[in-house]
Amino acid sequence: VEEVKAGVEVLILSDVAADQAELEETTYIPPLVAVGAVHHRLIDEGLRMDAGIVVETGAAWSTHHFACLVGYGANAVHPYLALETVKQWHGQDKTQKMMESGKLKKTSVAEAQENYRVAVENGLLKILSKMGISLLTSYSGAQIFEALGLGDDVIDRSFKGTTSRIGGLSLQDIASETIMMRPESVKEKMKLVNYGYYKPVPKLGEYHVNSSDLAKLLHDAIGLDKSVSAATTRDELENDG
Repeated sequence: VEEVKAGVEVLILSDVAADQAELEETTYIPPLVAVGAVHHRLIDEGLRMDAGIVVETGAAWSTHHFACLVGYGANAVHPYLALETVKQWHGQDKTQKMMESGKLKKTSVAEAQENYRVAVENGLLKILSKMGISLLTSYSGAQIFEALGLGDDVIDRSFKGTTSRIGGLSLQDIASETIMMRPESVKEKMKLVNYGYYKPVPKLGEYHVNSSDLAKLLHDAIGLDKSVSAATTRDELENDG
């Protein structure tokens, strides 16, 4: 806020570590949380139109990531890690051999990165067109989302005005999950309590209303004849309406 009042016209929110020491001692703030917080703080101070927000992040690579960042206030996004990934992919022996054999079009690193940029841009245009929006400026900061799994403190800080019907993660929860991405946490090989797989058996996973027991009760209730199937006589039966 003070920098914008002092005349700064572009704010760059970056999660790039200045050096190895900073990388070892700190971690990043999720870019969507950061850009939303800055965006709304500037709005509250009446300064949002005085400065643009550029996000430099390694946590954006798909069109959904870009759409969310733009939708919550980013005016530009620099996906440095995605571009570096394209560069490394281009340099792989397998990629080069596919280019030499004609299976892939021969391109330079710059052309491959440009192809990625164009693909993301086309993906954003597709998202905009589905919403009936023709200009990226109309989408920027529009917040046409509904949140799932975010608590009130997160909404109030970064996503004011966004509906979050069921509540969910707090800022502390998000911080804890972010810290778990650090190298030392990975080395600990921490096991997840639940891997996210759908398991209808309670002892193997979370309870789910669409369980096998419910399906059996439903079949019994409607008198389902399991001897009838597409492989037997289903199509020969009379249509009862």
